[in-house]
Amino acid sequence: SPVNASEAILQRIVHVHFDRATQTPATRKMAEELEKMPIEQVSGFILKAVKNEAKIIATFAEKVTYYERQLQALPEIKSMRIAKNHAQLMALVDALALVQALSAEQIEVTHQYITSMAIARQQAINSDHPVCKSFGKWLST
Repeated sequence: SPVNASEAILQRIVHVHFDRATQTPATRKMAEELEKMPIEQVSGFILKAVKNEAKIIATFAEKVTYYERQLQALPEIKSMRIAKNHAQLMALVDALALVQALSAEQIEVTHQYITSMAIARQQAINSDHPVCKSFGKWLST
């Protein structure tokens, strides 16, 4: 749902939309198989993360600056805060890859999605509040 808040708050929001559009009988089967996996097979994330803490922090620190510059270079993004918040997500994806096996394609697609989220957030900031839009429509009739 849209949030009615100050521009500073709106710039800090990162919308992630989840729906059932891609659910299929095959994805349901995969979810059920995951539910049946023994805990020993799916645990270990925290241990891996702790063992790689220094590398994760270094990767995040290095990559966030890189992605922030990349997002700031896009003509669609004007807000430094939007660029920073979404750059942090992109850097977290890179850091996650140190703990969980992610393919280069998965990382790239996720970065592209986060970039589109940043552009959408900027567009939402640029647009008028819905009440103002409806008032403008009322005036033009």
